[in-house]
Amino acid sequence: NEGMVENAATQGAYLLDGLKEMKEKYQMIGDVRGLGLFCGIEIVADRETKEYFPTEADLANRITSAFAENGLLLRGGDRMNVAPPLRITRNEVDDLVSIMDKVFDQVSKNIGG
Repeated sequence: NEGMVENAATQGAYLLDGLKEMKEKYQMIGDVRGLGLFCGIEIVADRETKEYFPTEADLANRITSAFAENGLLLRGGDRMNVAPPLRITRNEVDDLVSIMDKVFDQVSKNIGG
């Protein structure tokens, strides 16, 4: 469906912009990249060295639990994929980014990133 492809491109670019804004806010977000509605987020302990958080930091569980507590079923970890439905709306992208922002704010304060 041509409309869905166009929507995926438009909303994907909008989502990537939102993720890039979060990268500017949180040192723990080492990189974000995307194509269409498929986006990737890299979580690091140190942006300069690209070193990941140590296993004992329990990063994946902390992020996954925080997402779930905020109504978002998304698996956290060192490398995360975000791939919402092709029919996602701009308002839904706003909600998604808002929840992710809240989670990264919470986790970064608790884990130091």
